Amino acid sequence: EEKGAVGHTVALDGVAIVVNPENTVTSLTVEQIAQIYNGTITNWSELGGNDEEILIISREAGSGTRSAFEEICGLLGEDEEGNEISLVDESKALIADSTNAVGYISLGSYDSTQVHAINVGGVECTEENIVAGTYPIARPFLLVQGPATDDLAKAFVDYILSADGQAVVSEQGYIPVA
Repeated sequence: EEKGAVGHTVALDGVAIVVNPENTVTSLTVEQIAQIYNGTITNWSELGGNDEEILIISREAGSGTRSAFEEICGLLGEDEEGNEISLVDESKALIADSTNAVGYISLGSYDSTQVHAINVGGVECTEENIVAGTYPIARPFLLVQGPATDDLAKAFVDYILSADGQAVVSEQGYIPVA
């Protein structure tokens, strides 16, 4: 605001907490998720699951999904536990192959044939719940426009907020806002 920049929300996204489909844990709180990722909770039995050590899968430093996850779960400034994976498909494959793994991915990348998204605070990670504001690990996608933005940049913002641009948002697996 001080610099005259304006943010435009162009899409919404949820960060799905995913486990292997054989995992018996169906819901966690944001606090429990934070405790898994900061190393306080280390075994699924502490959460009502099987007596197995939790294998933590995390996105690489600099990932937007990781930044949103850490901020929402209160993990900023903490050393996050786990194995850093740079590609979403690698994360999903590792979780699909490990019954004791947990990870997080953008709802736009979620594939229920590989991994299972568990509820957070009893709320399912769905488009409807994200739009309603009831799913707690969600984020807006923003385009920031400076005060000296040229006509081409302004045209792009107008396009992405148009019906055609929002159709592209939807085709990419994200939630349109207009």
